[in-house]
Amino acid sequence: MGKEKGEKMFNKVLFIIFCIINTANAALVEDNAKHKIESRNLEVYLGMDKAPAKNLKVFLKNKPGVKKQLKNLYLIKVMAKQAKDEGLLKDEKDKLKLQEIIDKFYYSLKLKQIAENNLPDFDPLARVYYNAHKKDYKVEERVDVSHIILSVKDKKEAEVLESIKKIRSEINNKSNFNALADKYSEDPSVKDNHGELGKFARTQLVSEFAEEAFKLKKGEVSQPVKTKFGYHLIKLNKRYPAGIKSFEEVKPSIIVNIKKDYLLNRRDEYFEKVTKDNKMEFNEKEIDLFLEKKLKEMEVSGKK
Repeated sequence: MGKEKGEKMFNKVLFIIFCIINTANAALVEDNAKHKIESRNLEVYLGMDKAPAKNLKVFLKNKPGVKKQLKNLYLIKVMAKQAKDEGLLKDEKDKLKLQEIIDKFYYSLKLKQIAENNLPDFDPLARVYYNAHKKDYKVEERVDVSHIILSVKDKKEAEVLESIKKIRSEINNKSNFNALADKYSEDPSVKDNHGELGKFARTQLVSEFAEEAFKLKKGEVSQPVKTKFGYHLIKLNKRYPAGIKSFEEVKPSIIVNIKKDYLLNRRDEYFEKVTKDNKMEFNEKEIDLFLEKKLKEMEVSGKK
């Protein structure tokens, strides 16, 4: 019995692997001339590996849009093959353009290699930078707050105030603030944040909102607060005193900047090495003749 179960499991795993392999190279478009567009062709064509997940999900849920892109890719592939088979690449300028495209692609591959090979550990470098620039990371006192808001637009203010008071009474009865925000709040972002606004300094908030938020104790909910947006109930989740941002808080942004500078320097050093090793020189005479010739041609043709 155990052996039979093991064989079934093994076959199931093989089937899953088979499905994954075939899905990875599945022909999404075919024709009677044996042209086909595989899933990997579409992924490369649309740069799916670099697309933001949110945008990619929207695209993948739009089957007509996917089919439109597949048709575009099919036409590109088939017509490119037709042009190649018919020997349409005759013009020297077109040949040069094609070679330039190829060269630029190889150039980008080499740049990627230079950028990725033997990178140092940036954490210690970031720590050194942070210690030397702490004054740049000063922050005001901040509060992490949640809110429920009822708009007064096209409504009677007295009725809105009464409604927000009733919601507050539910909070006093130990109802969940986030659940009540989901139920009542008219902030469009509530569907994503459930009323949680995050961290703010006093100067980042509307004055009436800030004045009340900075008075609250942790976990406390305010009385109704009116701003130009409507009536709010504010809950203080956490208070952050004024001071210096922690290293962990700013490390990602420091590393981004350090890495960017490091890679630019590494690239420039490599460029310098290539030109020096190959003893690259500018042919000043020929450059001058070329520039003079092109300027004269433009003058004759009337181009400005």
